[in-house]
Amino acid sequence: RVSKPGPVALPNAEGIKLTEAIQFAGGFAPSAKQDAIRVSRTEPGGKKIQVTVDYQKIGTAGNARADLSLMSGDIIYVPERMF
Repeated sequence: RVSKPGPVALPNAEGIKLTEAIQFAGGFAPSAKQDAIRVSRTEPGGKKIQVTVDYQKIGTAGNARADLSLMSGDIIYVPERMF
């Protein structure tokens, strides 16, 4: 649920923040569920992990430490909120 869904080429993907990646994808669509963003990652050694991020805690609450640093190959999923 971003304005430009699909693969996004990021300059220097290592260390880029989740908020920056969402901006590269055109920002949130009106139907985005911003409090349940999922980031999937395959760690060295092949272990797959998934983290849920509440974007509201980053932006509205001003908690910059909640802004996840991304790694090459991470997949970001912004779900649709139910009306």
